[in-house]
Amino acid sequence: FTQAGGVSANRIARWDNYSWSPLGAGFNYRVNTITTLPNGDLVAGGTFASAGAQPANNVARWNGSAWSPIGGGLTNSTSVFSVPAARAVVFDKRGELCIGGVFLLADSVPSHNFARLATSCPAAVTSVGTGCASSGGTAVLEASGLPWIGSDFLAIATGLPASTALSIYGFTPIVPGFPIDSLFAAALPGCNAYVSLDLLGLLNASTGVAYAQLTLPNSPQLVGGTLYHQLVAFGAGEIAATNALQLTVGSF
Repeated sequence: FTQAGGVSANRIARWDNYSWSPLGAGFNYRVNTITTLPNGDLVAGGTFASAGAQPANNVARWNGSAWSPIGGGLTNSTSVFSVPAARAVVFDKRGELCIGGVFLLADSVPSHNFARLATSCPAAVTSVGTGCASSGGTAVLEASGLPWIGSDFLAIATGLPASTALSIYGFTPIVPGFPIDSLFAAALPGCNAYVSLDLLGLLNASTGVAYAQLTLPNSPQLVGGTLYHQLVAFGAGEIAATNALQLTVGSF
């Protein structure tokens, strides 16, 4: 299409619940698939040779204001007459952009009909220490995804006593862990603090489960930075602590 809702838009348009608007100069030919990156950027694949009025071989990225090519894109060798095209684009949970379609080369590298693109700045989560046992079970904190700039990092804590939980983020780890029962008599044996107290929040853990969310700004200065996360639950007559998570902030 070249119009959306009476507005000029070359084969791609955005709907904001009120009206259509173009995304830059759009494409010179068909768009087959779109996916969203963690920071909200779009990746479009199709059968096109330009995006935003600049060369882009069948795959391009929208950063909120302009389209740009992704490397050399998807092409075929000169001996093949089929038209190259991206049919499916997915950003998977490992942090890779996966593309399937009709092509033999991805950024000039032989890749028959499927290619993966990994970032040079990957996001990562590793566990630090162990949680202690409480009336709710063993307190465990797990990530529900990876910490990417421009996204919400989510984590879930289980095995907590019915309580209010203190969500702690810190820039410095406490190794090998500070015994909480040395400060609070209600703290259970084996409950350690692993994180410096730099950012605190309260969570409801009345069911023994707590969900934590941290919004990471879309700022390049955060890429490669390290942050630590832990929950401490305050129940009826007991204090329990989870393991900690070491977060390495990534970008794609």
